Amino acid sequence: MRRLFLGVGMVQAFAMIQLTEFDSPLGKIAVAECKRKVLAVGFGGRRALRAEHPELWDLDEVVEQGEGESAAAIRSYLGGRVARLDVPVDLTLVRGAFDRCVLLRLCKVRAGKTVSYGELAAEVGSPRAARAVGGAMRRNPIPILVPCHRVLPGAGGLGNYTGGVNKKAWLLAREGVRPGK
Repeated sequence: MRRLFLGVGMVQAFAMIQLTEFDSPLGKIAVAECKRKVLAVGFGGRRALRAEHPELWDLDEVVEQGEGESAAAIRSYLGGRVARLDVPVDLTLVRGAFDRCVLLRLCKVRAGKTVSYGELAAEVGSPRAARAVGGAMRRNPIPILVPCHRVLPGAGGLGNYTGGVNKKAWLLAREGVRPGK
């Protein structure tokens, strides 16, 4: 079961951000974590993460050396060394009540399962908001851990993915999902 931490303060309240970058089968991955909880995951490494979340670099304490425990777990998972990924996340960077509600519900979709944008919208009480769910997926600061790759179009296919459709397909295959088959 994924552990969630709902940050009640602003990012400025954090003491220290541990930033790790590593190569993976999905390319460069950057992980920002604080107090062993992941704040953000970026495809494309540090530079991409900085562009997506510049507020993290406004802090007094950003450590860009060494590897945090959560980043090590993600690296092991992506490298195929562990079968399950159970890393606590912090949703502080999620903006808006709708996005938070959608992402919290999405965390209940287990590995190996998928949900459509429309189904997810209905599950959060907004059955006509499939496009808004897509927006929430696009703004998800913690892909892989908050599994937006598990959300597929109701009409079939993979749909879009912030990291690229090839990354979405790879993550689904890693979980044993073969969409459209």
